[in-house]
Amino acid sequence: MEKKRFKMYKAGKKWVFAPIVFFGLTALGTTSASADTIQFATPSSSSQQQIQSTNDEKQQAIQSSSVALTSSSEKPVSSSNSQPVATVKSNEVSSVKNQASTVSTSAKTSTPAESVQSVKRESLSSQAKTSVSSSPAKAQVMNFAVQPAQSTAATSKTNSQAAKSNSKETSKVAQSASVKAAKSSSQSVSSSIKSSVANTPVEKTIQNENSAVKNSPSVSNDANMKVSQVTPVNLTPANDAQLKQNPSTEVSTVKATTNSTSTTQAATQTQPVMPVSFAASGTPYIDISQNQGYVTPDTVDISSYQPNMSVSDFQQLKKYGIKNVIVKTSQYSDYVNPYATQQIQNAEAAGLNVAVYHYAGFANPAQATQEADYLAGVLQKLNVPKDMAVICDLESGYTKNGQVGSSLSAFWKELGNRGYTNQVLYTYQSYANEYPQVLNTIAHNKIWMAQYPYSPTNYWNSQYGAWQYNDDGHCPGISYTFDLSHCYNPSIFARGGQAALNGQQFVNGHWQFYKNGQAVRNQYVWIGNQNKEVYYDGNGNMVYGQQNINGHWQYFDTVTGAQAKSQYVWIANQNKEVYYDDLGNMVYGQQKINGKWQYFDTVTGAQAKNQYIWIGNQHKEVYYDGLGNMVYGQQYINGHWQYFDPITGAQAKNQYVWIGNQHKEVYYDGLGNMVYGQQKINGKWQYFDTVTGAQAKNQYVWIASQNKEVYYNGLGNMVYGWQVIGGHKQYFDPATGAQVKNTTITIDGKKYIFDRVGNLI
Repeated sequence: MEKKRFKMYKAGKKWVFAPIVFFGLTALGTTSASADTIQFATPSSSSQQQIQSTNDEKQQAIQSSSVALTSSSEKPVSSSNSQPVATVKSNEVSSVKNQASTVSTSAKTSTPAESVQSVKRESLSSQAKTSVSSSPAKAQVMNFAVQPAQSTAATSKTNSQAAKSNSKETSKVAQSASVKAAKSSSQSVSSSIKSSVANTPVEKTIQNENSAVKNSPSVSNDANMKVSQVTPVNLTPANDAQLKQNPSTEVSTVKATTNSTSTTQAATQTQPVMPVSFAASGTPYIDISQNQGYVTPDTVDISSYQPNMSVSDFQQLKKYGIKNVIVKTSQYSDYVNPYATQQIQNAEAAGLNVAVYHYAGFANPAQATQEADYLAGVLQKLNVPKDMAVICDLESGYTKNGQVGSSLSAFWKELGNRGYTNQVLYTYQSYANEYPQVLNTIAHNKIWMAQYPYSPTNYWNSQYGAWQYNDDGHCPGISYTFDLSHCYNPSIFARGGQAALNGQQFVNGHWQFYKNGQAVRNQYVWIGNQNKEVYYDGNGNMVYGQQNINGHWQYFDTVTGAQAKSQYVWIANQNKEVYYDDLGNMVYGQQKINGKWQYFDTVTGAQAKNQYIWIGNQHKEVYYDGLGNMVYGQQYINGHWQYFDPITGAQAKNQYVWIGNQHKEVYYDGLGNMVYGQQKINGKWQYFDTVTGAQAKNQYVWIASQNKEVYYNGLGNMVYGWQVIGGHKQYFDPATGAQVKNTTITIDGKKYIFDRVGNLI
């Protein structure tokens, strides 16, 4: 994939590359840069410049002869010193012929159109890989300057040191270069590199259109972006020819000469050279044949940077657990991977599942439609089956604007109209964070997310269909490196795609649930891994909040959609708390919940709290406290002591109640409130303690307000007339009940004398 994706922790690291022996010359590149930028050394402005071997020009020759090695990962080629660059991607180097002194060195390189295409587009964007300050990308800074050759012995020593210090990197080189250097004491070297870019119409156009950009040291602002006109749907003859050819890339004769006053010897190198890639310090080098404790890979993606992979190479990947190979077919509306057909056929011949991807560059819906149409034409030319998974690689700076969601939707729609409906989105985490709307254009298990931790030991991004977690994957027997991915949805890249539409999906801004490719409608679904039951309406969308389903009010969490079961829910806009039973239905009337009787309005379902309720069928009035639970026994409510049956909860009204633990009998009036002081109950005067409410029984009571003392018998009733109390005869006024004390009165015509305590004398 294109290397402009988010990689955790890598930005700002210093990248240090140990000496590398290349073409027989020792090179050391040490650059401090943003970890995701590319800076390549390039030839001078003339593609066939001759560099004279004078001491005055020695340093200039070294600088202009810098060799840029690209990694086997997907990287656009751009220039750090304002000139076009050819990427060395060959497996062979032609023989070197010895020449006399001051003979220049020439190098012919053939650059895949893909590399130059990236220069055309990406050098203009805010993600331009020539800029040290650009956004994260996956490439390494490799700036190797050609150094003077000292002698055969010195060169051999340098080779040995480089091999030891860079065992990891040099292991990727198919064969070490052998160097023959003439014996010479001279310290001067003159060399030149002839660079001729493949003379395709596309590459010529890029050179012409981007000369201004290439003459600038870097491009880092979106303000400099230019989106070129979209190429018509029908393929150009040049592009059509690319589909049928399998060009090889090679490095031609390279000559390095050393000069002295008397003799000139030519040092030559003739061994095949493979692309060498390096990882940032700390980024894991993953050998898929080894158990290094990292996430298990099952998918790799390839492009023209892995051009000549054979069936046996793919079989080797399969041997170590790779199941899916994703092949790049195209980019923007003007590039086709010339190796795509061969790569697809060889991967399938090895028994691997194959999907394809397109690197997108549309800036608005109209361009997206045209680009999808172009892609469909490419896929048709490549004979890509319409049920094969087609991935849109969304990471280019051109796509980053407020229209990206609608643009991507237009891309999917047109691609579907052309018959390619098995669609997958590839993007990286920071892109998704900045433009989250792109994630809503497709089901989440059809999203391939890129994010690179330094130590991928834990499984990230499991909410998506697949996760790309590393770009430094290695397989024994294969010299190329690979991006490594892990699939959470095993069928995300499968043929047909319908099998992938199972389970929960996020479609057009709504969560939906699929069974065998069909959206569930008007149905409850248990989502086991989220421990919740949800409901999908007639449109197949998950519902939220209060819903009337099958004649029952039910409630679904406003964030997760989880159905409320055996649960209280506060309905704010109705100012009520309700309860949903174990089926999720709202309850009404008297309910026993968690061992307590509670009550819910028979119409609204609102729970009774701090409220009296008349239970008609039980002929009782009860009270529910602040938690909604029925109360029992003596209760202090609204400033009054009240009493509720300890079994039924029925409130005591116009009723005596014996409070055993307080050893008293009290009385509750018609409102259920405990009474105090003198009371006339059932036609009889009774008395209740003014503090405790305890009824006076077999007891004298002084009624201060009436200036009298009275007596209440065993029933608590005030007594009148003659009474024998405590063995003494006493008399109480037959009208007021006032006790006669310390006086003489006439009763029925006879005089009686009473002492000071009221006893008859």
